[in-house]
Parts: sequence; structure tokens; C-alpha cells
Amino acid sequence: MVFLLTPDGLQLHHITDGRFEGTWAAPANQLPLLAVAGPPLNNNAWNQVQPRLTGDTLNLSVNGTHFHSQILATDHSRHFGLFYYSDVSEARIRKIRWRGSWPKTLPAIPEQELCNAPSQPITSAMKDVPIVLDHDFSNGLPRDTFAVMNGGLGTDIIEQTDGVRVTRNGGEGQLRYGLGPRMQLGGNFEITATFEQLQTSPSANGNCNVHLALELPDDFHNLYRGDHESDRQLWSATFRRRDGGAQIDFPVQTAEEATSGRLRMTRLGNQLHYLFAEQASENFRLIDTQEISNEATIRNGCNLLSAGWFGWLTKSV
Repeated sequence: MVFLLTPDGLQLHHITDGRFEGTWAAPANQLPLLAVAGPPLNNNAWNQVQPRLTGDTLNLSVNGTHFHSQILATDHSRHFGLFYYSDVSEARIRKIRWRGSWPKTLPAIPEQELCNAPSQPITSAMKDVPIVLDHDFSNGLPRDTFAVMNGGLGTDIIEQTDGVRVTRNGGEGQLRYGLGPRMQLGGNFEITATFEQLQTSPSANGNCNVHLALELPDDFHNLYRGDHESDRQLWSATFRRRDGGAQIDFPVQTAEEATSGRLRMTRLGNQLHYLFAEQASENFRLIDTQEISNEATIRNGCNLLSAGWFGWLTKSV
């Protein structure tokens, strides 16, 4: 939350997070606090601003005059910073003084803000599981190891020196193009697929995506990196066959602009973990966790699928 001081009054701004923004907030969003008069600002001169937080109550003073109080929600960050729109304004700042009962020690690593702790136990649990298949598509597309799902070899699916390129044009319904290892997976397992050069041009009400798909006798699980109109997202999806019908859920949707990265699914017991590492990062983020059957996948039940243009680089199981 940002309190914007303007000659016309006090405005509230929700800080957005660039390509990681998970809400619909526009980067330049502003909401006027209607009951608050404009702060007593000095034109073309230095102004002194004092935010004071006592418990959950924030008091704002400008040039020695208190002009606004607000109770902050418990889930609002207490991190202090200075904000301005760098593309439309300038800021000069001097004589910053902070006072408060700051923590004297760092929290434990799993509790630190930048630690991706949820994925660490998953990675640790899989470290001794042997790799059954690890293939780099720059070495070709062996037909005895991988099956082609739809699409034409040499046209929609093309072998190149740096991997396999898959092109899926729109206007043909839900038909998906992709590749899948000729195997059946059981027990605990981990599937990782690397892609790069994702290019999409979704039409109105359409979407383009690349995704990792896992099919069991009664369940179908997907991890997508795709674009829907102007929204670039990463999302999980489950399709469960029940009583002759299908239950479809999209449990998690989060903003993501990466055009390369690694999609991963890890099954531990009856839980399936969806993970993603952007660009060339070695660190995976836990996107979602869903309950899953203990059954083995169907034959050829793990596929790398496309509804856009991208290149598959590697595949590990």
C-alpha cells in the first residue's frame, strides 16, 4: 500500500509486481481517500513527511501537521519505503531518520521472506530417486523412446540442432500437439521439461500455452505456462472423471511472463506438486499441490504439449 501525497489530496496506490503481479491491478492504479483533504505541501520547496505506526494505526504528518490516520490490516506489510512514478516525476530525498523496535536477529532461513521453503522438502525427498530417462532433444527425437501426439513431423514438429520446435496454429478446436515418452510411471516420480522461445498470439477469448500433462486412469493433471488475451499466466488444472462425467478445476493461477523455463510435476505418495523454474534459474517455485491417486499412469500418460510456438530442449523422468 502506498499513500500518494498530491496537491489535490491523498491517494491510495496498490504496488504491483511487474510480471509476477497476481491481481488485476493496473500499474498506475490510484484510489482517492474522499474524506481526506489535501496535505499541506510546500510548492517548490522541501517538505517533511512523518509516518508513525503505533500498533496497527498509521498516522501521517506533513510539515509538522497531522492530517490522516488509518488502521492497517494485519496482513499488510509493515515494510517502509519511498515511492514515486519515475517515468512522470522526479524525487529528491534527504535526511531520512528511522526509529523503532527493530528485530536484533535474523529469522531462521525457512522463515525468511526470499526463501522458497515450500519446495525444499520436495526436492530433498526426490534426491535419491534414480533418473530413468534424461534426454536432450538437440540430440534428436528417437521414435522408439518418444511418441508424437497429433501434428505432423517435419511440419508442425520439427527437429532442430538446438531442440524440437512445435508450432500449433489456432482455429482448430482443442487439438494439442506434443511429445510423450513411451513409458508408464508408478510410485513416487518426478517429471521435468525444459522449454524456450515461447511465442504466442492469442485471439479474443482464446489462449496459447505450453504445458506438462499427466494422465492416470481417472485423473488428468496439467501445469500450464500460457497467455489468455493480454494476461500472461502460470496455472494448474485437474480433470477428474466421476460418475460418467468430468470435474474440471483450475486451483491456482498466477502471473508469469517467462518465455523459457522448466515445468515440473512431482508425485510423493498421494500428493502431486506442481513446480516451475523461470528462464535459467536453478530454483523451483512451488505453484500448487493437489491430491492424486496412487495408481500408475496410463501407458504414454506423460506428455509435453503445445497450443502455440515454442521449443522443447530437454526431458527428464
